[in-house]
Amino acid sequence: MKIKLNKQAGGVPAWLAGFAALFLLTSCSPKAADLSAPSLTNNPTRDIIATNRQPLLSFFNAKGGIGKRTYTIQLDTAETFNSKNLVQYAHVPEGGKYITGKLVDKNDLLIDNTRYYWRVRATDSAGNTGPWAKSRFYVNTGFDDKFMGLTRISVKSVEV
Repeated sequence: MKIKLNKQAGGVPAWLAGFAALFLLTSCSPKAADLSAPSLTNNPTRDIIATNRQPLLSFFNAKGGIGKRTYTIQLDTAETFNSKNLVQYAHVPEGGKYITGKLVDKNDLLIDNTRYYWRVRATDSAGNTGPWAKSRFYVNTGFDDKFMGLTRISVKSVEV
């Protein structure tokens, strides 16, 4: 077998330039592994008590990936995310530079006095999907009414 070496500008053989370009494309471009899990240390944090059946779920954005990121959010009463109570929001756009939030929809009100598991993962514009970040919280709408044995009273009027 005979290989003909054609020189390009700068004296680099064509086959070497092609190999270098292929190496750079395959080894230096972002991959799914470069897409981190978001951080669920914002709201609700682990084991917090949510006093609203329609909480705002917010998290610190993932890092890496190619282009814009969107998120898949799942909530469930089962840690395995396979119960009839599974709620999923897909293609949630990144909300800002640091934090993304999603208010639970009115049609998906959470069950009172129930532990919820939630997880979030990012997908970049190339279709790469990052790992799940997982956490849990408890819904108890009466908790703030009874906190520290204090009694909440109705507000009759507010003047400004």
